[in-house]
Amino acid sequence: MTHHILKIAPILEDDWCRKSIFRTSCTVDDKVCDVIIDGGSCKNVVSPAMVEKLALVTVDHPHPYNLVWLENSQNVYKHCLVQFTIGDIYYDKVLYDVIPITTRPGVTAKVYSAR
Repeated sequence: MTHHILKIAPILEDDWCRKSIFRTSCTVDDKVCDVIIDGGSCKNVVSPAMVEKLALVTVDHPHPYNLVWLENSQNVYKHCLVQFTIGDIYYDKVLYDVIPITTRPGVTAKVYSAR
């Protein structure tokens, strides 16, 4: 006798968070900046252009590593602390790795660590 077992992957209620990309704006030193939040991403990154425009202070990364994004890889040597607000309520400080980022409308990507 043969028994067939139907396997169904559980549907997680918060699964949409891992696949959703949110676009919003934040304020850094009284300047409004576009922000893309990818729930499935595992790194906080900022572009050198933003670092330059906002005169953010960068420091050497204590553990440089290679980061793979789209079909490119980048060596991460610097990071910086960014203080920002979203709306009138949310305030935070986040340490961002500095990597060249180029995006265009319709192109999204997850950032993966290649340690």
